[in-house]
Amino acid sequence: MSSCPRCSSGTAIPCTRSPTTPTPVRGRRWGRLPQAQAIVVVSAHWLTPGATHITDAPKNPIIYDFGGFPDELYRVKYETFGDEQVAKILARQLVEYEAELDKQWGLDHGTWSVLKHLAPAPDVPVLQISIDYSMPLPGCTRSTDV
Repeated sequence: MSSCPRCSSGTAIPCTRSPTTPTPVRGRRWGRLPQAQAIVVVSAHWLTPGATHITDAPKNPIIYDFGGFPDELYRVKYETFGDEQVAKILARQLVEYEAELDKQWGLDHGTWSVLKHLAPAPDVPVLQISIDYSMPLPGCTRSTDV
């Protein structure tokens, strides 16, 4: 698999990523991203024990995994699709992390609140990868090198 562009962003709090915020409040302006074949996000908001999970559903529901924020955040829509074949490729790359495909999870706010600004209407698959919280820290950081 060839190298690909990587971005890193913290979500801070969902309010900083509201639909009325034009760019992330913290950090630099991202500018235009190169055309992608897929968007893959490792989310610190999806923790799984004993294995790394990869979304592979045809359509990604968004998860409102927060509370106590303005009502507008619970009405945010972010239409994306997944791709089982891309998920299988990722799972093969992450075999040493016992990667499993997962059709149940969607995109949590750690993913959609950032991507809504970076890729408002993606025309490529969007996949999310969990963090196996039983893995030692060096293993966690290596698992993002796909």
